Amino acid sequence: MVMATGARELLLPFPGWTLPGVTGAGGMQALAKQGWPVDGKRVVVAGSGPLLLAAAATLRRHGAHVLGIYEQAPAAAVTAFAMRLWRWPARAA
Repeated sequence: MVMATGARELLLPFPGWTLPGVTGAGGMQALAKQGWPVDGKRVVVAGSGPLLLAAAATLRRHGAHVLGIYEQAPAAAVTAFAMRLWRWPARAA
């Protein structure tokens, strides 16, 4: 038996994180998938991890203008991750 009761996004506080319109990447992706109106909105995706790319792609598919994707991790860590993607073609796509 597998029981998946849900997940929560780890959102570390940063200056401005409680301002209107600021949400976690995973939360925004879920909202867009459920029909939250993002068409024509200007969006910046920032944080760390491969979820940023998936969230940005979802937002673009729903009509948002993604102004930038800003990764917190060092460039060497991102490059190391990208170099291992050949093992998982579906993830790379």
